[in-house]
Amino acid sequence: MAKERAFIKLATNIDQFNKNLCKYMQDSESELSRYRSWEHCYLQFQAAFKGRNTDRDMLCLWLAWYLASWGMLHNSKLLHSNYKIHKPIVDFLLDLDKSDLKCLNNLKCQDWLDDSDNCQDKLNKLYQKIRDCYETLGVSATDTLVTKVLLGTLGCVPAFDNLLKKGISGKIWHRKTLATQYMTALSQFYVKHEKSIDKATMAVKVSHAHLNAQMEIFPQMKILDMGFWKKEK
Repeated sequence: MAKERAFIKLATNIDQFNKNLCKYMQDSESELSRYRSWEHCYLQFQAAFKGRNTDRDMLCLWLAWYLASWGMLHNSKLLHSNYKIHKPIVDFLLDLDKSDLKCLNNLKCQDWLDDSDNCQDKLNKLYQKIRDCYETLGVSATDTLVTKVLLGTLGCVPAFDNLLKKGISGKIWHRKTLATQYMTALSQFYVKHEKSIDKATMAVKVSHAHLNAQMEIFPQMKILDMGFWKKEK
């Protein structure tokens, strides 16, 4: 087991986190909600990783629409390109080494803490490869873009956009490497409060029964993304 780093003080406590999580779930009730774009994209890639969907052109389209729903067309190169610009990224993800896919797909918080050196190494390399793919295409590969891609395909990291960064640390930071120290802090937060988080999500299930199937698909990193991201909204 890798030694865990010291717990970083986060800007959102568990009570606020659970309120944010429930609000997010309620806002995603509608089939037409933009929040559901993540769900559609993620499920398509999960099917592809299991060999049930190998239409790479359609996967590019799912990824493009999800990213558009989540504000990534502010990136001028993506705005002026069609969905096929994501083809190198889709190819890379579907051709991942089996050991990397097994380690990173739907990454659990406890697994990150138990094997953080190995997980960190694999995730950093994956992050950098996706970033390099986009940069080669002339796309500004911000940490926001790269982590949104990882969240929408593998569910292995929250999307580190400005709202999430404020929810985590109270400030915005800009970098071109993965914020692994916050990955550890977030994983510690989830493990520490897992029973409380489960209770909060169960309350949403009870009051919104039609969300049951949807909530079953959420990876732990997506739950962290939802709970911290809503802080500033």
